[in-house]
Amino acid sequence: VVDDSTYRLLPRMLNELEELGIMVNKRPKRINVEPQQSGGIYIEYNSKSAPTRQEVKEVLDSMGIYNAKVTFFEDATADDLVDVISKSNVYIKGIAVLNKIDRIADASIESISNEIYAATGMKPVCISVANKSNMELLKDAIFEALDIIRVYLKPKDEAADMQKPVIVKAGSTVMDVAKKVNERKSAELRYAYVQGKSVKFETKVGREHILAD
Repeated sequence: VVDDSTYRLLPRMLNELEELGIMVNKRPKRINVEPQQSGGIYIEYNSKSAPTRQEVKEVLDSMGIYNAKVTFFEDATADDLVDVISKSNVYIKGIAVLNKIDRIADASIESISNEIYAATGMKPVCISVANKSNMELLKDAIFEALDIIRVYLKPKDEAADMQKPVIVKAGSTVMDVAKKVNERKSAELRYAYVQGKSVKFETKVGREHILAD
């Protein structure tokens, strides 16, 4: 959260987080390291720029891996390979919030927003805590960044409970929800009836059906 006097510090904040291994709005490189029983190191390149065979071998040797198949699916460095193997970095989603817009001219809000986006790749949510401006937009942005979905349960022959959703990660299945409701009984689940964005109309689905918010 920044305002018109501190927004230029945002890139420095992100850099300091990266130095601590906290990567905001980034993801690990798509590198697959599959240990093998024997055969040494086999490398498959599906990218234009990647560590040499010697560099890969040195990284793997330093981590006690002597037999593996390594596949690079995109451009990467030796440091990226270390990160994928060691899982030393934490990858999180983040949003930029520009506060105190009640004291900033509209033209300046747009200019500052564009500058934040150019420097960080994040389009800021512009709010004013003082007069409660755009607080619903902030709530929506936070919810989207959390990468979760709401699933409402409907007991048989009763109305759906629209007050208390089950909160699960995006990409969760019917079985994931069942386990959260009742871990012990979830093993008995064979199917469920679903209404919402994941189906065109009320549909009988299997346990592995992926749900939507």
